[in-house]
Amino acid sequence: MNRVTKRKAVKKTQLFFPCRVCSQDCTYEEESIQCDGCQCWLHQHCIRMSLTEYVAYSQKPSLQFFCLRCACDSDGHYNFGASLERIACLAPDITRMREQAESEYRLLALYDITLPTLSAPRARDVIVDSPSLLPFSVTI
Repeated sequence: MNRVTKRKAVKKTQLFFPCRVCSQDCTYEEESIQCDGCQCWLHQHCIRMSLTEYVAYSQKPSLQFFCLRCACDSDGHYNFGASLERIACLAPDITRMREQAESEYRLLALYDITLPTLSAPRARDVIVDSPSLLPFSVTI
């Protein structure tokens, strides 16, 4: 086998759009989705995305999808700060902010992430400023 033939043989086995989860090729015949962060491809069934959810992403171009690697921080925890930043950076366009909030909500549901529990601050953690009483005069 010469070098040209060998190169062609290697090229045929090379995957163009490998699924990040199973490493199999994502083809046009399969339901696959691309991460808007790293541009990797994932099979809909590999990430356990329902067909209904997949159709929603397919039919609504404003929805952004992020794989777990892009949605989580370096410790593997969902990155709520990045999620909020993706919404905040669209200000003052309320319509786009709402669309992004929908994307973030769908990601939380897909990955079965719940918002952290908030508790009331302890009294010792709260600093209360005394109201300033500045002298002022009213002129009529």
